[in-house]
Amino acid sequence: SSDLAFWRWHEVRPFPTGPNMDRSVLNKATSPDETPTPGYLYTEIAKATFTDLNSCQQLADYLLKKLERDNPHVKLKVLKIIKHVCEQGKPEFRRAIQKKAELVKACLQYRGTPDPLKGDAPNKAVREEADVAVKAVFSSDSSLNAYGLSNDTGKKMQGFGSDSADDVSSRIGGIGSNSSFGGGGSSFGSNSFGSAGAGGAKS
Repeated sequence: SSDLAFWRWHEVRPFPTGPNMDRSVLNKATSPDETPTPGYLYTEIAKATFTDLNSCQQLADYLLKKLERDNPHVKLKVLKIIKHVCEQGKPEFRRAIQKKAELVKACLQYRGTPDPLKGDAPNKAVREEADVAVKAVFSSDSSLNAYGLSNDTGKKMQGFGSDSADDVSSRIGGIGSNSSFGGGGSSFGSNSFGSAGAGGAKS
């Protein structure tokens, strides 16, 4: 089935830390409840990006699909995974996330249904984690600032007035622009990962 094809790469090479990784690992790591993602899963998922040429794009597509769920617990866990894999995984994963960074940036303004007991706290946690994740996505790219905008743009605009590049960046940093990376999705996008994401909702 297409769900099985979602992580077929693990059949080619054994998972580096032991058991072969399958979609159940990701479903557990992004479960729609308050249970924190076990720390070892962050490491396993990050290491999995080194196992196959396509694994980074497949993982990015899966996580971004999950990020669209209107559930603060899922969003928070996905953002944490994105941050960790950007820092510990293969660089291609970061670039794959950058191509659709608007989905991560959207969480900066997330306003979900208030929790009966905790109010806006779960939604606020998503917004705060989104800020950390966005910075992790762009942190190692010296040509881009923390919000994915070209640093050269700020320098060029400085020549037209007295504002510094930092001032320009601060004014336009909140704009959810993805023009630096193009809007085109990859061939690994909606087909296999879309069905996997839908399947995850039933688990």
